[in-house]
Amino acid sequence: MTEMWRVLFLSLVLVGCNWPGKDLQDYVLVPSNDAKPGFENELSQSEPGFGGYPERCDWLGFGRVVDGDTIVTYDENGQVRVRMIGIDTPESKREGTPVQDHALDASRELKNLIGNPLQVCLVQDTIGDQYDVYERRLSYVFTEDGLDLNAEMLRRGWARAYLRFPFDRKSEFAALERTAKDAKIGRWE
Repeated sequence: MTEMWRVLFLSLVLVGCNWPGKDLQDYVLVPSNDAKPGFENELSQSEPGFGGYPERCDWLGFGRVVDGDTIVTYDENGQVRVRMIGIDTPESKREGTPVQDHALDASRELKNLIGNPLQVCLVQDTIGDQYDVYERRLSYVFTEDGLDLNAEMLRRGWARAYLRFPFDRKSEFAALERTAKDAKIGRWE
């Protein structure tokens, strides 16, 4: 099943390459010459507005948004619940807990950002856990067009950086939260 998604995606990319003014090389990720070790350098800036996909991207079928930091995806074995690593949004689905301020706003924002894709790119962290205590897969989530959803939720102020556990992008996410707070956007208004 995963192979089918990859073939479909590659086919769409190759068809898109036939558009006037586009070359196949416009879509191929090329490592930067000044790349340093670490996750943040795996992304190519090959096209304006396109962050690119990390090399270790795991494409899964998209199911739905659960709340502002959790989605449901599908692989060849069935449903996979995914918790977006490094971010936390107000609770809207925790049993016995009332819906918190801005929880519905955060969920709505994630739904708007993710759209209605066939698949999403999941990236495991290299130093953090792979699953949380609720057995959700911990991942960085990218849309089909290369948008880094974890970072974007922080950038737009609908998530806070969840710094309790180790993960590769801890300092980056803390800085994104600070910037959103300083700008008084999203939940920080």
